Amino acid sequence: MSKLISLRTPTPEHSAKPTGIPARPVIGDYLAYMKPKLTKGSLRVYRQRLFVFADYLETNHIGLDRITWKTVDAFLDHLLSTHQAKKPGASTMAQTTIRGYYVNLKSFLNWCLHDRITYAGVLDERIIRQISGPPLDKVIVRVFSDEQIRALLFWCAIEYNDFLVARDQTIIAVLTGCGLRCGELCSLKVGDCFLDDDSPHLIVFGKRHKERRVPIGPQTAQTLAHYIDTYRAEARLDDPVFTTRTRTKPLAVSGVEQLFDRIGLAAGITGVRCSPHTCRHYFASRFIKDGGSVYVLSKILGHQNLGTTEIYLRSLGVDWNMNDLVTGIMR
Repeated sequence: MSKLISLRTPTPEHSAKPTGIPARPVIGDYLAYMKPKLTKGSLRVYRQRLFVFADYLETNHIGLDRITWKTVDAFLDHLLSTHQAKKPGASTMAQTTIRGYYVNLKSFLNWCLHDRITYAGVLDERIIRQISGPPLDKVIVRVFSDEQIRALLFWCAIEYNDFLVARDQTIIAVLTGCGLRCGELCSLKVGDCFLDDDSPHLIVFGKRHKERRVPIGPQTAQTLAHYIDTYRAEARLDDPVFTTRTRTKPLAVSGVEQLFDRIGLAAGITGVRCSPHTCRHYFASRFIKDGGSVYVLSKILGHQNLGTTEIYLRSLGVDWNMNDLVTGIMR
């Protein structure tokens, strides 16, 4: 990226109107279009990032129709120079976060290009095509070790009653044994758990509300069945499997994240991000190392295509066999 380009000196009050078409209402239309296509969490990220971009455009008096690759380049540099890093010890925003801003922004601009009815002619397609993302260094995502998973399960004992201990241990077991996204875990219903079958499985509703069948191993199935029989025996089929400590409300994603913060601190987990999504990384890594098929893994994880799974495994530094992939497709 080039150095930050001062396109125009902003006034302290930011009272001047953008030169050209304001981006904010158009972003609102785009988010309304994307709402049924995204999870609540993804929509929240899109909204936050795009409105940060809208703020930048308004501050610098740039209309939507005046955006070029230089605008986007300067905006990303602006993020690096003004936004604090969230990762402990880091001085600037992570490359992956900057890249995420670019991906969301490019998606919005491409939508504007294809919405010929309302925004025809607002953007020049040739100029938008010139916008490219910042380079992203190859970073290997670290996963939990088996010892760290055992430590997390052990330190669930810090919870103040038997229900929370069992709930937390079951959550860790299901996340590491099935590879669910955190949101999928929280939306899991009692009636989605088929644990008495010859092939125990869960019915999971993933991104874009797509349904998939996720197999569950014997040990994880036994843990989940014991938790449901003991603590959710009175629950209806459409009630959540995992609830808050009052057992009256479904557990939220933020609640699971706080659980990992709490247990991870007690277990002394270091060198790896202690989060529910790291359990998904752990599952994928173990699945391939234990000889599982990449094709089957793609189905279990709910990826739209095998390319996504390939990128996923590369980011984890996992070696996999192309012959296994071809064999899986031919079955």
